Amino acid sequence: MTALITSKPLSLIAALGASLALIACGNDDNGDTTNTGGTTTSGTEVSTDNNAAAGTDVGNPNSPGTQAMILGDPDAPVLLVEYASVTCGACAAFHVNAYPELKEKYIDTGKVKLEYREFPTAPAQLSYLGSALARCAADSKGSQAYFAMVGTLFNNQQKWVNQTNFQSEILSYAAQAGLSEEAFRACVGRDEIIGAINDNVRIGRDEYGVDSTPTFLVDGDELSGYRTYADFFDMLDEKLVEAGVEPPADAPAQDSAVEQEAVTPTEGAAPSETPAEAPAETPSDEETE
Repeated sequence: MTALITSKPLSLIAALGASLALIACGNDDNGDTTNTGGTTTSGTEVSTDNNAAAGTDVGNPNSPGTQAMILGDPDAPVLLVEYASVTCGACAAFHVNAYPELKEKYIDTGKVKLEYREFPTAPAQLSYLGSALARCAADSKGSQAYFAMVGTLFNNQQKWVNQTNFQSEILSYAAQAGLSEEAFRACVGRDEIIGAINDNVRIGRDEYGVDSTPTFLVDGDELSGYRTYADFFDMLDEKLVEAGVEPPADAPAQDSAVEQEAVTPTEGAAPSETPAEAPAETPSDEETE
């Protein structure tokens, strides 16, 4: 299991303007157990209890930004669930190097539908901010805008994670999604937006034992033990066969044998199953498998 952050880190959501400056100083005292250089561990949860008191808009609990984020034919026979964090280096590596093949050969062909579930990792404040931004894009323009924003955050991860200019970067991404700064600030702190992210953390942790990112489930079973992207697709093909679905005729091109620990978001190895070592400030009750 993983420990949860149940206090709002640096009042990120309640007072976004002030917290943007604070985030640049680093993690809060309850920072989670992840890094962005390899497979990352733990999910964090932000409390929304004080949002109303802080003047945050409660919004519409049934708006598009609060729903499950699914890409592909809703009637596709196989469901692939990805638990990931927009600040996770291993997740960015997957989306830069393997996701295009996954989308072209599996999702766009109607064999697989992908559900992306947020599992925030360090720095927790930025991870929640990016995840909330993607959901706000969906609130404005639907689930396609959500996946487009997630792609933007992954493709530009080194420009905004742990960078002093992350404020301008995040606001520029919001503008690309058609969100004014005012609309972005109003949306990103809504209780139901943060609640949807927290729900994904709880389900991943409590029902599936997720303790690192990225973690993939195929029809509820974890896809584990792969060391290269070629291995990943081979295992996915096996799951398709078990479900009575014919795998793509052409094997994906990715075949890196480099282990994830040596990977940056542009190098493209598959993640290992070993969680990254927790930093020294990790709470003592944090556990990794």
